[in-house]
Amino acid sequence: MIRLAWSWSIRTEGLFQPLVGSDLCRLGYDRSFENLEKADPRKSPNRADCGRTAGRDLSNALILDDAERTAVRNSPLHLDLGGIGKGWAADRAAGMLQGSFHVTRGFVDAGGDMRVWSDGEPWLIGIQSPFDEERDLLRLVLREGAVATSNVLHRRWEHEGQPAHHIIDGRTGLPAETDIVQATVLGRSAAEAEVAAKVICMAGSGHLSAWMKKFFPGLGYIAVTRSGSLIINRRVYDYAERLVA
Repeated sequence: MIRLAWSWSIRTEGLFQPLVGSDLCRLGYDRSFENLEKADPRKSPNRADCGRTAGRDLSNALILDDAERTAVRNSPLHLDLGGIGKGWAADRAAGMLQGSFHVTRGFVDAGGDMRVWSDGEPWLIGIQSPFDEERDLLRLVLREGAVATSNVLHRRWEHEGQPAHHIIDGRTGLPAETDIVQATVLGRSAAEAEVAAKVICMAGSGHLSAWMKKFFPGLGYIAVTRSGSLIINRRVYDYAERLVA
């Protein structure tokens, strides 16, 4: 999983960065999210010691040895594999169910990162509205594939009087601030879709098409802007039979 995360950091030219655990710590996200508001600041770690990815040469921050299956952290920066880890787990679980247990129709959901497959009847998967958790924007009719969604509105907190969220731009070490508040990505791998969803939130609508063609040319996406408009590319229909409003 570390090898996969590091390879995506290289392929996205640092937009996706598995070492952003340091940036999250520095911004106050240094414990489980549900405990952030209950935390006693007097017992918090010294966040100045968390480090920052932006402006540092990270080319040798991790030394990976595939033969020995070891990862050496050549930097005090912290790994955060939460998002890609969920996708990786969903991919592995789906592979085991199909390959080892011969499950012909299945659905794996790892905290919103999904892998589905079917020998006939498709799955109906809802895409939640970023503005109303009780409402679906759309539903996907899908027989085979992966779905991952990232959202900058739901997991938010306040740091030094300023709002913050968990999608960190690897180039700046700061929360991404664009007009896109949610991205749903369709592909074959939940891990890849998870990385792409985060990059879309960093891209904003201005860079969206160019970045996706450059880094993720085979993936479909549904992006939601702050004004509520949807941006959908034609690759969505390579995976979904149709979208249901």
